[in-house]
Amino acid sequence: MNNFTYERIDAIPLIISLARKLRIDSVINSYIPRHGNMLGIGYGELIVGWLTFILTEANHRKSHTEKWAQEHILTLKTLLSHKLRNKDFSDDRLGNLLSQLSDCDKWNEIERELWKAKIDVFEIPVESVRLDATNTYGYHNFDETTGLMQIGFSKEGKHNLPLLKLMAGVEGNTGALIASDVAAGNKNDDILYMPLIQRIRLILGKRGLLYCGDSKMSSLDIRAKLNEGEDYYLTPLQKSRGRETKFDSWIKKIVIENQQATLVWKDGKLLGGGYEFYREQIDDKNNAHKWIERVIVFRSLDLALTQIDGLEKRLEKAKSEIMALSEPSKSKKAKVLEIVEEKVNKILKSHDVEGLLKTSWKEVRNTKEYQRTEFRKGVARKGSYTINTLHYELHHIIRDNITIKSLQHMFGWRVYVTNLSAQQLPIKKAIIFYRDGWKIERSFHFIKSHPIDIQPLFVRSNDQLKGLFNLLTIALRLWTYMEMTVHKAIHESNTCIDRIYKGQPKKKTKTPSGELIIGAFENISLFCNKTGELFMTELGELPELFLEFLEIKNIYKDMLEMVKSIFY
Repeated sequence: MNNFTYERIDAIPLIISLARKLRIDSVINSYIPRHGNMLGIGYGELIVGWLTFILTEANHRKSHTEKWAQEHILTLKTLLSHKLRNKDFSDDRLGNLLSQLSDCDKWNEIERELWKAKIDVFEIPVESVRLDATNTYGYHNFDETTGLMQIGFSKEGKHNLPLLKLMAGVEGNTGALIASDVAAGNKNDDILYMPLIQRIRLILGKRGLLYCGDSKMSSLDIRAKLNEGEDYYLTPLQKSRGRETKFDSWIKKIVIENQQATLVWKDGKLLGGGYEFYREQIDDKNNAHKWIERVIVFRSLDLALTQIDGLEKRLEKAKSEIMALSEPSKSKKAKVLEIVEEKVNKILKSHDVEGLLKTSWKEVRNTKEYQRTEFRKGVARKGSYTINTLHYELHHIIRDNITIKSLQHMFGWRVYVTNLSAQQLPIKKAIIFYRDGWKIERSFHFIKSHPIDIQPLFVRSNDQLKGLFNLLTIALRLWTYMEMTVHKAIHESNTCIDRIYKGQPKKKTKTPSGELIIGAFENISLFCNKTGELFMTELGELPELFLEFLEIKNIYKDMLEMVKSIFY
């Protein structure tokens, strides 16, 4: 017979404490007040509890939350509110919360207050903002006129599934989320930049920031509005844009004319080299606004090597398919030269290697004589006949090495534009800063993969979809705050963390991920024996260290005392 009852608490106190430090509960309660007839906990406590479930269980489904709350009811009542009921985390209650979060006016105010709260506990000097968009998919029936889920372009190849798009802006150096917008999956990214930039300006209350985005932010209209608004930009140009017809000539100036290049190094590694120049820009649509723009023509060695490798693979595939044309079954031998050449051109075009492989075909004639016997009126007559056949076989296939070499010289080049001078943003800093775009990509990875793993989406209506994405951006804020605080404390103490990787106790790190931090609190439980005595699993050295870094050192001890005083 078991003489103990117990309840797993793991990292629940940790997440709830950090959420309260960021004032998530009070901000939500301010803008989404509880209804007069609403029983149980308010929306602020509800969202903190749901965020705790999401981050500790790596699960965002509404239908799974109620059971989890029942399994941790003592912990949640102690840390959230003793008014908590088993049904407070029901599917209906969580759905109402998502509907409230989908209200644009409320959400804009909530984002502004959440950023202020984060600045109060973790000072972030904002000098730059990174912007980008991502999408996720679901197996939805979609409405082409009003639905958020729409068929659009997917980098993950989900072109046949409806998509939902998230546009986000993060602080340039830390990756801390500032603001985000949810849009239909078929919307172009370029029309989403300025609305988000305008909201970020209101949230931060300052101008003169550097806004960095990918080539979809490079439209002349966006650049003009940023410059006119006394802000700065850094973005690569899209080669296909009609106004940028001098793209190739800029590259050939350094490839052919030996324009002097500036080399860019980082940590002893050569990133590449390029040159820069200034030009005047004018936007006729924006009151003929004029400004001086700096153009940086830069070749990345890594990108060049990747593109060269890709070209070689395409050439090999094309060569293999062309050689297969001359080795088909006897019934499908190439008999018409024009058809053969048409097939070759189609193969070259499909692999984007037109003009790089030269082929010649030889004519093969075969004459074969057959003997036959005919019977006419019972008399055997012998005779013979001849069949002449003609087909074409591959004579040789040759690489046009001169053209290939010339093409390879054009690989790896990108053209960046900015309205900052070389003194304000040297070419080295510009290139390195842009290459740190993984900081916003990591935020997208957090939402789309572990621990959220939002793909595919399970909610259906527009308000639920928008509310869920907004909720998960709050989870992202909480997660990044935890990571940044721990990383800063480790850096200031000049130490490394070991015994954090399972199966690799000697492996050390100065930047443990959120998953590793949460994982250090596994198997912490509350126990009650048959005499009513209450005690908790002893915290290990690693959890104690993380709690100290996060400045919530006594939260587990305080929780134990609270449970004793309230329920025992």
